[in-house]
Amino acid sequence: MNSDCPVKNTPLNIVFHRHFTGFTGGHLKVFNYFEHVKTTDNYSPTIYFTPESILDSQNPWNQLTEFHVKKWEPEKSDVLFLAGNDWASLSPDFRQKGTIPVINLIQGLRHSDPGHHLYDYLTHPAIRIFVSQETADAVRNTGRINGPSFVIPNGTDLGELRKYHKKREKREIELLIVGVKSPEMARYFASFSESRQIRVTCLDNKVPRQELLRLIGNSLTVLCLPFEKEGFYLPGLEGMALETLVICPRFEGNKVLYQHRKNCLVPEYNPESIAEAIDTSRKMSVIELNMIIAEAARSALKHELSRERTDFLEILNNVRQLWNNRAAFSNEFSK
Repeated sequence: MNSDCPVKNTPLNIVFHRHFTGFTGGHLKVFNYFEHVKTTDNYSPTIYFTPESILDSQNPWNQLTEFHVKKWEPEKSDVLFLAGNDWASLSPDFRQKGTIPVINLIQGLRHSDPGHHLYDYLTHPAIRIFVSQETADAVRNTGRINGPSFVIPNGTDLGELRKYHKKREKREIELLIVGVKSPEMARYFASFSESRQIRVTCLDNKVPRQELLRLIGNSLTVLCLPFEKEGFYLPGLEGMALETLVICPRFEGNKVLYQHRKNCLVPEYNPESIAEAIDTSRKMSVIELNMIIAEAARSALKHELSRERTDFLEILNNVRQLWNNRAAFSNEFSK
C-alpha cells in the first residue's frame, strides 16, 4: 500500500472511546492500539471515557490524562477507533453515513452471531481489524461486513513480560489455574489437583494484571480456562512467553496459536479431558517438556507487540485511501 499519511506538522486526531468499569483483556488490546498511535508523528490520539468509567490504577490510561477529552464529539475527529460496543456511542445516522473513517477492532466471535447485538454493527462502513484468522473467517462468512478488513494477530509486550520470568527450578507454584471466565470449573480442578498433592493456586476472581503475570511467571504449569468461544485469548500466549507449560482446552477462535503437544497441551473442553491433561503434564518426560516450552517461546516471538504495531501503522498510513476506496473491497478482502 502507498502511504497517504498527513504531513508531519498537521497530525490527524484519532479518537478512541471506552466504557471502563474494570480491567479486561479487551481494554488492554485497545490500549495497545492507542499506544501504537502515540509512537507516530503524523497522528495524535485522544480518548473519551463514559461518565460511568473508572479511572483507577487498573485503568491503563490512568496516567495519560493529557490525552483524555471530556466531551464526546465524534464528528470533530479525523479518524474514529472503535471496538466492541463503542458503536453504540454513535447515532444510527452517523454510523451509516461514513463521513469519518472508522477503524473497528473486532476481538471476538460474538460479532458473527445473528442473535448478538454486535452482529448488527457489521453493516456499518469501517476498516476492520480481526485479532485472529478464525475470527476473521467467522465474521467475513456472514457476508455483512462493509469495507476492507485485515487480520493482525494479537501481540504482547515481551519486554514487559520478562520482568515476571523466574527460572523454572525456582518456581513455587506447581499448577496455576486461570479460571476467572469459568470459576466453577476452576474450583473443581483446584480440588482435583489438591487431591493429587499438587501445589495449586486458583484464580476464580479477577486480579490486577501485574499480579496475574507474576503468578504465571512463578508457575511450572498454567491451566487456562477461556470461554468456549474467544477471539484470541492472551493469557495462554503470556504463559508461553514466560516459559510456563500451558494447558488450554480447545476453544473456538484461535486454533492457529494453540497446538496440542507442539507448544502447549490442548485437551477437549470437558472435565475428563482436562483432568487427563493435568496428569499428562506431570508424567511428561523432560525432553518433551523442554521441546514444548521451547516451541512455545518461539510462538511468543511471532507475537511480539512490535509486529502488531508495524502491521497496524501500515493500515493507518493508508487510512484515507482505504476509506475512499472502501466500496471496491469485497467481503473476501484480506491482507
